[in-house]
Amino acid sequence: MITSRSLLRSQEGFTLVEVMTAVLILSIGLLGVGTLVISSMRAESYNSYVRQAEYLASSKLEELRADTVGGDLTTNSPTGEGKYPLPDGTEEDVPGNAQVYVRHTTIGTYDNNMALVRVVVGWPYESTMCHKDSIEGCTYKFRMNATILQR
Repeated sequence: MITSRSLLRSQEGFTLVEVMTAVLILSIGLLGVGTLVISSMRAESYNSYVRQAEYLASSKLEELRADTVGGDLTTNSPTGEGKYPLPDGTEEDVPGNAQVYVRHTTIGTYDNNMALVRVVVGWPYESTMCHKDSIEGCTYKFRMNATILQR
């Protein structure tokens, strides 16, 4: 016959201390995963800016390569800076003289038939903005160099 005292002894389960310890270990693991997710989201955001900067730099180089047909690159292509939108399309919200992406192009003579072209694309970090007509005000910069044969 089973008595109430033997029934209490035969019951199996977890104590409150064991459950609290398991919850603590699980929460520490979830905090680590949360930090990893936030870091990967920041890296993806930064990479989208780098891809856009790379596109702006390479498109300028291709434009300059196309300009070399029928003339000297340094006289046909103006150097300078330009303003371009961020990858999410926001450009209208830019206050005052601030700029979003700034692209600066310099063209130098490398040889009689070659020109050394440097394109630098800059963009701001979070709430800061690049200053108008200056690549130096930008937090991040992407540089692309090319030697273009002039025909």
